[in-house]
Amino acid sequence: MTENRGKMGFLSGLTSALLILLLPPLMLATVLHHTLTNPSFYTDILKNARLIDAFVEAKNLQMNQKIREEIAKEVKLDEQSLKTERIRTQYEHDQAAFDRINKTEAFEGLKKQRKEMDDLTWKQARDLFPTEKEFEAHREKELARFNLQIKEIEAYREKNEAAIGKSEKEYKKTKEEYEDALSELESRNKKALKIIERNKDTLSAKMYADLEKLSPRLTRVMNDLLIEKAVRREIEKLLAFMTSYETQKARGLIYEAKPATMGEMSKQRLAIRLPSVSISLIVDEEKHGVKRKKHLLSQIFVEEIRRQSQLINKDLFLTLFRFSDTSLGEYFTGRYLKKAGLSIDNGVIHMPSLVLEGDKAEVFEKIMMAATYGAWLKFITAAMLLLLILFLLFSRAEGKRRLGVLKSLLLYPSGLILLGCGAALAGSRFLLDYRPDLIIDLTARSYTRSFLFVTAWHLVLPVLAVFGGMFLIGIFLRKLGKKAQPK
Repeated sequence: MTENRGKMGFLSGLTSALLILLLPPLMLATVLHHTLTNPSFYTDILKNARLIDAFVEAKNLQMNQKIREEIAKEVKLDEQSLKTERIRTQYEHDQAAFDRINKTEAFEGLKKQRKEMDDLTWKQARDLFPTEKEFEAHREKELARFNLQIKEIEAYREKNEAAIGKSEKEYKKTKEEYEDALSELESRNKKALKIIERNKDTLSAKMYADLEKLSPRLTRVMNDLLIEKAVRREIEKLLAFMTSYETQKARGLIYEAKPATMGEMSKQRLAIRLPSVSISLIVDEEKHGVKRKKHLLSQIFVEEIRRQSQLINKDLFLTLFRFSDTSLGEYFTGRYLKKAGLSIDNGVIHMPSLVLEGDKAEVFEKIMMAATYGAWLKFITAAMLLLLILFLLFSRAEGKRRLGVLKSLLLYPSGLILLGCGAALAGSRFLLDYRPDLIIDLTARSYTRSFLFVTAWHLVLPVLAVFGGMFLIGIFLRKLGKKAQPK
């Protein structure tokens, strides 16, 4: 009987340990898989990344950098600031040395005290001296003491006239140098301000300022009509491709490619043909229940710009966007898109089907396999949860022990995961502020900073919801357990 109880206790302990060790990672993997294979995760990132604001921020950073470089080259403001600071330090040192050898502070203090005593009247000191005669006697005594001390300093100065004179000469010389340096620094500051004003007054600077005002309107329209529709459809297509590894392999899109040249090794390399991407700028706009097809840039953006007041270059913006759907507009747009491997034709931005080979294909294959087979995680997690419920209901372990297992499962893994979420959010928010050298290009840094935190937030949010809820339930159960204990 005792042996059976021992075996049951061992099995119960083993089961509880396995549940505590395996269930939280499985739940975390399930939540992350669901999030990363959901198109809303990616559209929410694009909508909340403030793409236009990030662009304006990048351009402002570039302009500020250009201004700093121009000031450094033409004005040499930093050089003059350092020089002025160096002279100021020497000036303060020489002044302190002169005041020390000249006994300036003591001498001026005695003169001030003598004057105050000389100006003092009996009416002002009646509380201290009952009679005017006593007051006058005290005043004369104090004045004599001050005069004596002043004469002693004057005698000291006369005796050390040469050393004091030399120190005063050095002090006055550095004082003049410091005043000249301050004057030069002020002059260079004025030149620097002129350079700043000149750059801020350029057409591009005014356009960026206008674009910042337009950003809320244009972002809202772009989110509703482009990202939530055309972009979402393409994301869904790519996710469908990535979560169907076996299907794509059967269709021949995951295959072994032959060597490009005879000189290479005869071993075949893995290749994956990705689907092409096409995003149309011709969107459906619904007004008063009627749907109309319009060009996002040349029609809808133009309408939004017309509604925006206080724009410095409204006519220029209207002209730029109005002609964006013309062949000339698409030609200039295409020149920039070409750098990213994209093209534009008749209002459709297109990226051709890419073929990944070698190491890139092998990494991508592993991602596809994780995305595809990860769909089974929810069933495995459900089975583990069912096992937990059965353990709690039918285990022969004491109720206190079963409750302890549940509390441990809810509290400790959840707490660790929540700490990890907090660290991920803090890192994504402040990483590039502390380490800007990680990304030198200002435009890339601005976009990365914007995307990094938004991505971390949307990735962490469902994890916080699940494990935060578990953690709160764990705390509740622990408090409940403490109340249930006999006092």
